[in-house]
Amino acid sequence: MPGDSYKLIDWKKTAQTGELITRVLADEGAREITIRLPLDVSERAISRAASLVVHFAARGTPVSLRGRGVHVPAGVGREFMLRVLTILARWGGPVAESPEWVDAEGMTVDVDVTGEFAWGSRGGAL
Repeated sequence: MPGDSYKLIDWKKTAQTGELITRVLADEGAREITIRLPLDVSERAISRAASLVVHFAARGTPVSLRGRGVHVPAGVGREFMLRVLTILARWGGPVAESPEWVDAEGMTVDVDVTGEFAWGSRGGAL
């Protein structure tokens, strides 16, 4: 985020990827994470989104899932995680017309059709 300390930069990962990568501090874990997927995605993208759901569920971080025709409000716990994983397993079926993205509170993770992540905050990109 603009204004963050240079001490938060993960220099090793930044050098490996060629993109600026910063560490997220522990207090960020309490914020809601919204995972957003386009309707037509690869199996890799769905698998990576599922990995994020499992990761944040294990940390007790509220997670929501959004995409065209899909909006699962934020939740926590094992039952919620299994519900979201089931939705991801069935991803890509027919959906009714719906608006594009709805702005989300907290952090967002956009998973593109290839499975790459784009982290953002308050509905925008970092």
